[in-house]
Amino acid sequence: MNLRNVGFGNQACAALAAAVNGNAHLAHLSLEDNNISDEGVNALANLVAQLDELNLNSNRVGDNGLVGFLSGFGTQTKSTPVLKKLYLRDNRITDKGALVLESGLRTCYSLFKVEIESNLISKSIRHRINILCSRHLAQTFITLPPLYTSNPFTDRVK
Repeated sequence: MNLRNVGFGNQACAALAAAVNGNAHLAHLSLEDNNISDEGVNALANLVAQLDELNLNSNRVGDNGLVGFLSGFGTQTKSTPVLKKLYLRDNRITDKGALVLESGLRTCYSLFKVEIESNLISKSIRHRINILCSRHLAQTFITLPPLYTSNPFTDRVK
């Protein structure tokens, strides 16, 4: 669902979250450039378990909003879809919020793309977050499903 630059605010985020909560058909949500702040992002935390991709670029998301949003990861189960891509470019996130994100990425393996450029985050923390996301992406492609515990092509070579 693309709701880019439609004049959304914090109250609209709360209404949207209530309306789409549990809608299995909503996988992608773009709320880019909507003047959304911490309050609005916190309202979206319960959508973490059902979205594949969330775009919050060019809003007013700060550390408190990011931390509140990340609390939604605690509601995930193995049977629910999991957020894979999170876009947070051009917001108000500082090293404080980015460190919470980095810490969470060490145990949450679903996120393999996080864009945090054009925030108030130091280069070293951005770099570490990018490395963690790269590892998650690599694990996604390397891990074989349980059905394929052997490789018929390499097992013949002995």
